[in-house]
Amino acid sequence: GDGGQATAASLGGARRVRVAPNGETYIVDANLRRIRKVDNNGVITRVVGGGQQVFSEGMLATDLTVAISDITFDRNGEIFVALPQMIVKLNSSGRLNRVAGTGVSGNDGNGGQAINARFMNITQIAFGPDFGMYVVDQQARVIRKIEPDGTINRYVGNGSGGGTGDGG
Repeated sequence: GDGGQATAASLGGARRVRVAPNGETYIVDANLRRIRKVDNNGVITRVVGGGQQVFSEGMLATDLTVAISDITFDRNGEIFVALPQMIVKLNSSGRLNRVAGTGVSGNDGNGGQAINARFMNITQIAFGPDFGMYVVDQQARVIRKIEPDGTINRYVGNGSGGGTGDGG
C-alpha cells in the first residue's frame, strides 16, 4: 500500500473520503485507525495514525493510535482531524495540535473556548461559509459550532433524543 499506487492498496474499512482544495483525496480508514492521502499522481501514503501512541500535543501524526472519526479542511486547505473527544490540526511539519476538546468525555464548555470544552463522541466536522467549524457530537445528541475566535456553543439539539421542535 503506502508509497505505491492507490489502486493497488488495501483498505481496512473506509469511513470517510474528503477531497482537499488542491485535489488530493483523504480517506479515513476507521478499522486501521489512520488517514491516508491519495496525491494527484495516484500515490497513497499514510498521513495520520497507524502508530503506537495516544495523543500528546505536538506529536508526529503517524505515531497516533486512537480512533479517527473524520477529516475536514478550512478555507486555506489546512487539515483538521476529529478524534472521539477532541479535534486536532495537522500542521505542515506532520505534527498534531489540539484545537478543541480536552480528550475527556463530557458535554460542557459552551460559551467558552473550544479547547476547554468536552465532547462525548465526535462523528463529523465541517467548516461553513462563515468560517465556523460545525461539530456533530452524536452521543451528546447535539451539533456545536466553533467560531473563528475559538468560542464554542451549541448550535442544534437539546441533548435529548427524538424529533421534537420541527416547525417551531
